[in-house]
Amino acid sequence: MDCMNGNSKRLCVSVTDDDIPRLLGFSFSLGVSLLYLVIASLWIFFSDRIILLIARNPDQLLMLSTGKGWFYVALTAFLLFWCLERFTRQIRRNQQRVREEHGRHLTTLQAIGDAVLSTDVEGRVEMINPVAEKLTGWTAEEAVGQPLDVVFRIISEDDRKPVGDVFDRVVKDGASIGLGNHTLLIARDGTERPIADSAAPIRDADGKINGMVVVFSDQSADRAAGAAQRASDRELKRAQRLAHIGSWCFDLNCGRVSASDEARLIYGIDAEVWRIEDVQKMPLVIYREMLDRALTDLISKGKPYDVEFQVRRLSDGAVRHIHSIAEYDADSNRVIGTIHDITDRKQAEAARQDSEFRYVELFEHAVDGILVGTPEGRIADANTSVLRMLEMDKAALCGRHISTLFEETELQEAPLQFAKLAQGGTVVRERQYIRPDGQKLHLEMHSKQMPDGGYHSIIRDITARKHDESERERLQAQLVQSHKIESVGRLAGGVAHDFNNMLGVIMGYADLAMSKLEPANALRGDLQEIMNAARRSAEMTSQLLAFARKQPILPQVLDLNKTVDGILNMLRRLIGEHIDLVWNPAADVWPVRMDRTQVEQILANLCLNARDAISNSGRILIETQMATLDQADSANLAGLVPGFYAMLSVKDNGCGMDKELLESVFEPFFTTKDTGKGTGLGLATVYGIVKQNHGYIHVSSTPGAGTTFTIYLPRCEDSQVDEVPDAQYPVLASPAGVVTVLITEDEPGILRLCETGLSGLGYRVLSASSPEAAIELAKAHAGRIHLLVSDVVMPGMNGKELAAAVNVSCPGIKVLYMSGYTASVIAHHGMLAPGLHYLQKPFTIHGLALKVRQALGADSMGAV
Repeated sequence: MDCMNGNSKRLCVSVTDDDIPRLLGFSFSLGVSLLYLVIASLWIFFSDRIILLIARNPDQLLMLSTGKGWFYVALTAFLLFWCLERFTRQIRRNQQRVREEHGRHLTTLQAIGDAVLSTDVEGRVEMINPVAEKLTGWTAEEAVGQPLDVVFRIISEDDRKPVGDVFDRVVKDGASIGLGNHTLLIARDGTERPIADSAAPIRDADGKINGMVVVFSDQSADRAAGAAQRASDRELKRAQRLAHIGSWCFDLNCGRVSASDEARLIYGIDAEVWRIEDVQKMPLVIYREMLDRALTDLISKGKPYDVEFQVRRLSDGAVRHIHSIAEYDADSNRVIGTIHDITDRKQAEAARQDSEFRYVELFEHAVDGILVGTPEGRIADANTSVLRMLEMDKAALCGRHISTLFEETELQEAPLQFAKLAQGGTVVRERQYIRPDGQKLHLEMHSKQMPDGGYHSIIRDITARKHDESERERLQAQLVQSHKIESVGRLAGGVAHDFNNMLGVIMGYADLAMSKLEPANALRGDLQEIMNAARRSAEMTSQLLAFARKQPILPQVLDLNKTVDGILNMLRRLIGEHIDLVWNPAADVWPVRMDRTQVEQILANLCLNARDAISNSGRILIETQMATLDQADSANLAGLVPGFYAMLSVKDNGCGMDKELLESVFEPFFTTKDTGKGTGLGLATVYGIVKQNHGYIHVSSTPGAGTTFTIYLPRCEDSQVDEVPDAQYPVLASPAGVVTVLITEDEPGILRLCETGLSGLGYRVLSASSPEAAIELAKAHAGRIHLLVSDVVMPGMNGKELAAAVNVSCPGIKVLYMSGYTASVIAHHGMLAPGLHYLQKPFTIHGLALKVRQALGADSMGAV
């Protein structure tokens, strides 16, 4: 049988059945012989003595001796029988014990977990147990009698060479050997498996080696288990490393703490075993008392040990957040626990809390409204801005479908909108919302789907923006209208200039022809008609120039109330008696600086326009006021500069105008009157006059409710009102040859007209068709030239430049400018400089003579 002794094995060998009788017989025979010798010796010695003491005669002696002999024989027979019986029973008992012991040994051998086989002294297999049968692939019947190296084939796992002769090493050398863990057993079917084996000699009672026993075991499972364990250890270490979880054990018996690799890494300690005093110093001071109390409660009271604290890592001084859980094992008096580095989690929680705080701050304090909804479209949350915007509380808003906040069409559009959101798109919508107080809001919504399938919407109140856009569109329309009018004005000014030249020729020669006819001449009537048509054309041209702001003006400081009051009678005659003209002046209206005739033109055109808008009887209201306009007013009235203004308004209760008509009301030649009843220049003239005087005109009208024209004229800082009328001079002819006039005009017809007209009035006339020719005439003329009459706009040189050049040759020469419109060379913003003389084309000979006398002055008459 096998006897285990530590990691080695030794073989205990018992005797066989054949040896037992021999051994028992020898010992029993020796014992019986000795016993018989002793008993016989005592019997002979004592029995003869007793017989001699008892026998009194030879017969008695013979009888006693015979009895002694029979007794000795009987005793000897009894003793022999008793000894033989006992010997037989002992043999049977010993045989039974041997059989039982042999059965137990066989049972043990068959049941043992290791494989066992034995050989005889010649190395042939005598016995093999089932485990060995399974591992070698040989049955007991097949294996018995086979050589050991046939049944038990082993090679080295390292070099795959056969292991040396095990039998010789064990049987011949008498040594017990172990073959280690690098041996492969090759089974009968060629299967290889790693084994751990040992071999020992079998000895008899005399110590003689009569065979060998081999004990071996399959290491496949152990190796797999070892590999699994090593893999498990690696996975555990990897899991601890990845999870930042380490394990530790506090042995209260010795006060030592052992820890895993990850625990040592977390704490920054290299040693595998720590002193409890060192461990207790690693947590920050504020946690030490709590940790001591928790450990004491765990050991003494069984309270759960589940704590969080901070330590300062010894390796780099970094502060780490630790979560530790432990249990107390009372049997071993040890505390076993884990530590989890939760620094990243704590930082993430802090970041999340900070993010949540920022989100709440941004969410609640965002200027824009924010709605958060479920995938079904119901409102789940709303910030303060949207609640304030919608004038609703959160309880009433949350739970509602978002589409119910707006028009009914939202319910129909909602599926399409949510389908677009589901595709990852952003839905931008503009919706109108009506507050409980009835105020209508324009809202802009930017909606986007969230990862959970819900949505969030950024809601912005764009009511003000919509109003601004509408206002901007209105101002843009006004600007476009203004640009259009400016363009038409520039065109009208250019046309009027050339047209005035032609009208001047017509009117001048008609006037000249009429002056040569007798009053009774029939041609005078025809010429008068020509003159009348030319004057009407001149008036139309004058309106165009006024609209184009190219009509020359002589501005004065005017009291607006007195100026208007002075022309009321004329206005009443214009509009007729069926219309009531109401004059409502404000007290102390600021003075304005403008041409008096322009005020008359403005009121005449506005009143005539109002008269035509009133079908039967009606009323026209003229008002004046003082107005202080700020930046907000200028934003609403495009082109208006903030400041102080005198306001003049004309309001009627006529038919009014719609928006489309208002957009074209100031366009030249635009009229709603029947053909032949209006030129379409009245309001255009008003517009041009107002703009020329740096003012602003605004019109408001409602169909059926009348129209109001409001004019803002800048306040004049000079409070002294100019009431002096223009100087008047008598129209007198000049003494023949006394006054010399130099005329420069690039239009031949005008030049001949002026030359003829002034010559007829007694002036000495020098005429030139270009500035260069005029300069040469001035230089060549021997006498004095009193007056230069020059067109303003001429090729190569303008009138102002010509006057300066002529003044070199003729110092002190007077100048009279003439043009179809004012040019910037003689006027600033259409206003003539003080003392400058100007003749507006077209003109008559009479008008030319008057302006010449005004330019020369009364004291120049008769000068040579």
